[in-house]
Amino acid sequence: MAKNQGRYGPIKLDVRLQLLEEVLAIQSDVNRAAIAQGRPQISLINTDEEFFIRSEIGNNRWPNGWSGTEPGGDEWLPEPLNDGSVQPLLFEVLND
Repeated sequence: MAKNQGRYGPIKLDVRLQLLEEVLAIQSDVNRAAIAQGRPQISLINTDEEFFIRSEIGNNRWPNGWSGTEPGGDEWLPEPLNDGSVQPLLFEVLND
C-alpha cells in the first residue's frame, strides 16, 4: 500500500493561476513603494518564470505523477488506512 492512501492531489490549475496573480500583485505593490522610497526593487517571479508558469497552466500540465483528476483538499472523503480498512466520514451529510 502507498504510504498515504488519502493523499490529496496538487493545487488545481485555476487556483494556481489565481495565486500567481496574487504574487505578481504583491510584487508590483512592493516595487511601486520601493521606487517611491528610492529603494531597490524585488523579483519574486521574473518574466521568464511567469511565462513558464502560465504556459504550464495553459497546457494543462501537472506535476509528475499527477493527472489533475485526484480529489482536492476541499472534498470530504473516507480515509483509507494502512491496514487496508477505511475510516468512514463521521458526518456523511458533509459529503453532499
